[in-house]
Amino acid sequence: MTGRETTIAIIAGGAAPGPVSERLERAGARVVAAEGRDEAQVIATCAEADVVMVFGLSPFGRRVF
Repeated sequence: MTGRETTIAIIAGGAAPGPVSERLERAGARVVAAEGRDEAQVIATCAEADVVMVFGLSPFGRRVF
């Protein structure tokens, strides 16, 4: 462990934060709502994330990684 907070970006297609976000926050993660309508939004809203979770469809390819 690096001793720093883990940031998790969640692309949920407009769904409200739910139990997954709450559990992650209780475990000490920083959770951010991200956008996934196109690659540019994925890059912009997930740039600082250590982990990206996608619930639904999000169009991204090599450019995002």
